[in-house]
Parts: sequence; structure tokens; C-alpha cells
Amino acid sequence: MPTRYHPLLVALHWLIGIAVILALIAGIAGLEAMPNSDPEKVLALRIHMSMGIAIGLFMVLRLVTRLAAKSPPPAATGRSGLDRLARAVHVLLYLLVFAMVSTGLGTAATAGLFPIVFEGSGAPLPPDFSAYPPRAGHGFFAKLLIGLVLLHIAAAPIPADDLADVGAILRRAGYDQAAIDKVRYYSGSLSTWSSWA
Repeated sequence: MPTRYHPLLVALHWLIGIAVILALIAGIAGLEAMPNSDPEKVLALRIHMSMGIAIGLFMVLRLVTRLAAKSPPPAATGRSGLDRLARAVHVLLYLLVFAMVSTGLGTAATAGLFPIVFEGSGAPLPPDFSAYPPRAGHGFFAKLLIGLVLLHIAAAPIPADDLADVGAILRRAGYDQAAIDKVRYYSGSLSTWSSWA
């Protein structure tokens, strides 16, 4: 049984995580606030849609790698309820990211966005994307995904009852001892600082 994840899985974890967060921010803070009549919206859609397509491709690569590579057993918290919740969250993260990509592609296809956004057809954007059924799913799944991403981030340190466990978690992700020592050093500095505050 391996003691660490395949390096490609680790790299894809961070790449997809960052891309998903950026795509969610761009979609919610940028695209939703921008009217479809704004000439800049086509460029914003091109970036958002390109990110979504890339995320979908990276997710397929991650899933194939995950199924093909041997992985260490799931990290255990010692609390069966939390362990079950962690497994459920990870499965739901996969499903929701694929749902976001699917509903994004569905919205783009039904709204005729591919020629407008990627081929420069010059046609105007539809007045309102909410007229297209996949858009409702895209918005709904985005809200669920934000909640799950926040839960995932908040729960990451739960198995780490002490700094030795942090090292074990980081080793599973493929980090070397020098990186682990830096985390321990800065974690100790932060906990000392926070005890003064």
C-alpha cells in the first residue's frame, strides 16, 4: 500500500482547486454582474468558458489517474462520522465539478455561445441566459460547490490533532521533510502569535 498520492494527483488537486475557485469568483463576481449587452462580456465568457473546459479535462485526467494509480488509505480522524463525511464530500466534489462543467457546456450549447465566444461570429449574446434551462442548474450547482469547497478547506486540518499529524498529512501529499519543517515552524509561530493576541 503506498504511503503517498501519485504526484500527478497532487498537482491536479491544487490546479483544479485553484481553477475552480477562480472560475466561481469570475462567474459570480464578474459575469453575473455584467449585462449581456456589455461588449466586454464576450471576452469574460471566453475566459470563463475556457477555464470550465480546462477544468473538465483536468477532472477527467484526475479521475483516470485516481482509478489507475494506487493511493494511500483515506486519512482517518478517529471519528467514524467525520471519516464518512470526508468520503462523501470528496465524492460530491467530483460530482459537482462535473455537474458545473456539464451545465456550463449545456448553457453554452443551447444559447449558441460557441460561435459568438470562440469564433467571433459578431452575433449578439442572448439577452438573458436564465431563459436556458441548464443555466439554472449551473447557478444551483455553483452555490453547492462553494459550500463544499469551504467545508473541504475548513476540514483539512481536522485529522491534525498535533503538528506530527500535519507532517503525516503533508507526506501523503508528497511533500518532503524540508517543506514539512517549514509548515511546523510557521504553524508554531502563528500559534504563538495568536496566543498573544
